[in-house]
Amino acid sequence: MKAIELIVCISLLFCLASCDKHEGGECFYVSLSEEKRVKAVNEDFIELEGGFITTIPTSYLDHPLQVGDLLHIKGEQIVKGACVPLNITTVTVVKRH
Repeated sequence: MKAIELIVCISLLFCLASCDKHEGGECFYVSLSEEKRVKAVNEDFIELEGGFITTIPTSYLDHPLQVGDLLHIKGEQIVKGACVPLNITTVTVVKRH
């Protein structure tokens, strides 16, 4: 009886070890293009009004912004998978306040 229990336990271990354990899988993105108004500016982040993108690092721009400036943000938003949820590619100032 002990031999059968041992064989069953070993068989279960092999079955569990061979299970497919993919996490996240392949990631799929859609293009994102939004115009956002600057709500607040601090040393590290720019806070934006509403929508999917609510903050961006100040490192995306090479000049200071003011509250009320209008930005055009382009990038990619994840729709499937477990990768980076948002890739911002460009941030340009459309209109200064």
